[in-house]
Amino acid sequence: MTLPQFLRPLLGFSFAIMPLPSPCLVLMPQDAFLDAVGEWRDKRSLFDPDVSLLDRYFVGNADVVTPDSQGRIVISPELRRLAKIHGDVSILAMRDRVEVWDAVTYEDHMRALTPERIQAVLNRKFGFQEPPAAAPEPPAAAPESDAEAGG
Repeated sequence: MTLPQFLRPLLGFSFAIMPLPSPCLVLMPQDAFLDAVGEWRDKRSLFDPDVSLLDRYFVGNADVVTPDSQGRIVISPELRRLAKIHGDVSILAMRDRVEVWDAVTYEDHMRALTPERIQAVLNRKFGFQEPPAAAPEPPAAAPESDAEAGG
């Protein structure tokens, strides 16, 4: 895969690729990946089987890559399998990371994002309220007939 030119400074010289259950891959600068893993481990017990399961999925399957001079990287078959990438990809520049999706899967994902679903997430995560419904318009007055108008 070739990274678009504008994304290369965001990711740096080498960066981590990690699967997400979305399913997609997340690319992040190596330092940010190490910070995220450290934060994860600081908050969780090494002896917790759920943490071990998540570590195996996210960290154990992560890869650190360095693009060649043309910005090309190789995504391992295992990461492609976990992200269900079978052909063309969609690359999304996020605030602090890059997501790589199978193009068809991403189209399906976006099609499922209805305005109602987005509003529900905004309400749940940020306490936003749905805009008030517009007051119904009063019924239009019936036109007066000539007889009623005195005519």
